[in-house]
Amino acid sequence: MLPFHKLGATKWRALGLEFTLANTLAPTRDQMSAARAVFAAHGLHAV
Repeated sequence: MLPFHKLGATKWRALGLEFTLANTLAPTRDQMSAARAVFAAHGLHAV
């Protein structure tokens, strides 16, 4: 699993587009662990 990041924000601006996820926070380690647990509970392997 890859956490959310804002590396594409510059590209959006260069294209003249609004980066609507600008205020979105990256998940914490605990949130990522919880998300992996959801996948695992359904028999899916997530790293």
